[in-house]
Amino acid sequence: SGCVVYFSLRLKNKFLKDNKINLFGIDGAVVSIIYILSITTLGSIQFYTMNIGRVAGIFITYLFAKKYRISGGGICGTLTAFGILLCSPNLAHNTLTLCACGVMAGVIAGFKKIPMTVSFLTTSVFGLVVAGLNDDTFMMLTDIAVATVLYLVFPDDAENAVFKFFSRRK
Repeated sequence: SGCVVYFSLRLKNKFLKDNKINLFGIDGAVVSIIYILSITTLGSIQFYTMNIGRVAGIFITYLFAKKYRISGGGICGTLTAFGILLCSPNLAHNTLTLCACGVMAGVIAGFKKIPMTVSFLTTSVFGLVVAGLNDDTFMMLTDIAVATVLYLVFPDDAENAVFKFFSRRK
C-alpha cells in the first residue's frame, strides 16, 4: 500500500504542476501501475453476472484505442488483463483476449464507433471460442456487451474532455 500511496502522490503532484498527466516515460509507468491496481480493485466487484473491473477496463480500452489507436488499445487491453489476473486468476483466462481485441479496435479506430466496436466484438468472440468455452465465457460476453453499450452512448465531447488531461510529449 505504500507504493500505491507513493505513485498516487507522484501522479497528483505532476498533475497539479503541469495540469496534464504525461503518458511517456516514468509517468506513463506510474499511470499504468495505478490503472492495473484500479482494475484489480474493481475486479473484485461482481454485479449480477457482470464484473465491474472488466467492464471498466473494456470501456477504457475502447477510449484509448480510439485516441491512441493500436498502441492505446493493445496497452490498455493488456493492462486490463493483468489487473484482472491479479484479482482473480479464474477470470483471467478469458480476459487475456482483450489484448488482441484492443489491438483490433485500434486498427479500425480511424472509422466511426460502430465499425470499431464490431471489430472488437468479433475479435472477442473468436478469441473466446479459440480459448475454449467455460463457465466464465458468457459472463465475459456480458461484460463486453455492457462496456460496448456504454462506449457507444458515451458522448464524443465527454471523450475529448477526458483526453485533455493526458499528454504524450516527453
